Amino acid sequence: MTEHGRKLLGLTALAGLAILVAFASPTIGQQAGAGTTPAPQPMVANSQYDNWAPFHLGASSTLTMIDTDAAGAVISDSVQTQTVTALTAESLTLATQATMHVNGQDFPSAIHDVVVPAMVPAAGQPQAGVQTTTVVTPGTQSITVPAGTFQCTLTTTSSTVTANGQTFSTIYKVWSSDTVPGSVVQIVSESSRP
Repeated sequence: MTEHGRKLLGLTALAGLAILVAFASPTIGQQAGAGTTPAPQPMVANSQYDNWAPFHLGASSTLTMIDTDAAGAVISDSVQTQTVTALTAESLTLATQATMHVNGQDFPSAIHDVVVPAMVPAAGQPQAGVQTTTVVTPGTQSITVPAGTFQCTLTTTSSTVTANGQTFSTIYKVWSSDTVPGSVVQIVSESSRP
């Protein structure tokens, strides 16, 4: 097995991390005039929206991400900045820009807008043929990052996924605080795969 780790060392100013969610239309695969109306899909609050909405227009976060190999050597690092540019009761918009640093060179991305809806479809059924075991352990911890020291909620998620005869495991630790836009102060994840 090889080991691979990603550490988000966060907070140049305040930290946040956007997790993009892909949505499928409930009418995909239906033909016009087929005579059936899809059942309304249940909606739930979007935690990403909830983590940003309490902050004002212009609130931003800068997160530093470092990719390492099993020995801890840095493979690449990147910096992502997100800024709230629009905020309503239905959605908010984050202007997102990232720069990746690889082999001494910087590769900046164009600034793009990410629209974050206040409500999202409820989670669907698990994928057939994939077995997942997940253990979530809550806690609290004070941590110090470049932007300062924060009293945080620590959530450790240990997952094992078996698919196509291969097993992958991940330990994902998230330190979060309601005092920063997006709530994420630091993330550390470690993955093993065949």
